[in-house]
Amino acid sequence: MRAAKVEEQRLEALLREDPTFLRLEAVRRIIDLYGTRSERTQTTETTKERRSRKGSLASAIREIAATHLRNKKARAKSSEIYQAVVDAGITVPGQKPVSVVSSYLSGSEMFDNTAEGYGLTEWIETHFESEAPDSGELSGAPRANGAEPLNP
Repeated sequence: MRAAKVEEQRLEALLREDPTFLRLEAVRRIIDLYGTRSERTQTTETTKERRSRKGSLASAIREIAATHLRNKKARAKSSEIYQAVVDAGITVPGQKPVSVVSSYLSGSEMFDNTAEGYGLTEWIETHFESEAPDSGELSGAPRANGAEPLNP
């Protein structure tokens, strides 16, 4: 065992004199340094959902918004959702509390936002599953796009 350790030290000393080996070690350090940060960033980016503690302001706003949208069964603008939050007795801080509510909703995969306002992402899945295959309308297509109808 002692002979193996001595040989290891001798080989390491030889390698440390080789510029190519020194460059390889430097590249490995860079990969180690940036590799772990990059992996954390990729993990964070792939999951849009921002975790919020139960009972936190973010959690309360999201729960109230989801309940409001389910009861309304339609999309709602952030100002309408903000009013539902206020009506529920929640005080939203900030100079622009409507923007704060919008920020919490945008950070959650539970909601999507279009020109018509916020909706629940669960509605998208439900809509496609319940659509009749020969309904005559394409899901997501505008009802009136200015084009002339085709005459078969």
